[in-house]
Amino acid sequence: MLPGWSLDGSHYFYVNPLEDDGSHHRQAWYDVACCPPNVARTLAELPGYVYSTRADQIWVNLYIEGTAHIPLGTHTIHLAQHTRYPWDGTVEITVETAGSFSLQLRIPGWCTEGASLQVNGDPVDISAVAANYVPLQRHWQAGDVVQLVLPMPVRQWESHPEVHENAGRMAISRGPVLYCLEAVDHPGADINSLVLDAHTPLTPVFDATLLGGAVLLKGQAQHVAKAHGWGSSLYQAVDPDAQATPTPVAVQAIPYFLWQNRGPSQMAVWVKRQYRCC
Repeated sequence: MLPGWSLDGSHYFYVNPLEDDGSHHRQAWYDVACCPPNVARTLAELPGYVYSTRADQIWVNLYIEGTAHIPLGTHTIHLAQHTRYPWDGTVEITVETAGSFSLQLRIPGWCTEGASLQVNGDPVDISAVAANYVPLQRHWQAGDVVQLVLPMPVRQWESHPEVHENAGRMAISRGPVLYCLEAVDHPGADINSLVLDAHTPLTPVFDATLLGGAVLLKGQAQHVAKAHGWGSSLYQAVDPDAQATPTPVAVQAIPYFLWQNRGPSQMAVWVKRQYRCC
């Protein structure tokens, strides 16, 4: 849903392409307008997605800044979440109502290792937890604080070898967020001619001034310009002596859901990848 909507909330896509030449734009309205009411319904239902209950258990499914008043048996449990997720992986949950119940904390599927947990500053061993939820059963006191830290690694992804359109390309994510490249951040460079080295790290940098505030991924890439002489030709003979001269360029990736908020711009999620041999 997020990539569909513009930051101003008044324009939207019906599709979410993973590559664009700059001609795809959000529109203010469509003749078949099912998206706006579906988004409104989703936002209205969102509190029910964050928490769920069973007997004496509260399941924390999503990590979102806010407060909750949760009926549990004959009591109402008050919880407060403090987090900058998904820009930051630290989540603090303050239990504001005393009582005996279990908090079930979700460990997202993208977080394969390295998560840590504390209650009132005391570490909780979760290394043996095999499920997607960590159970915390105890008699809670008002003011108890649970801190969950989810590592936010930058990861590179490749498609199955038989997905031919993505051969020799990779996608990038950080934590739960997928990233893309936009030409507006790379003046003078063709996005399809940028090549990322899998061994060259991309550094997360929070920029409060760009796109409403977001974590960007910054690093270096190579710009390999297309050979001359193509014109309108679809094919040409291979020149075994042709050599491309890569040019180092600074590269900046933005969260995919924020693309096309700065005017027309070429965009790509799957970017050419440089392989090192031997």
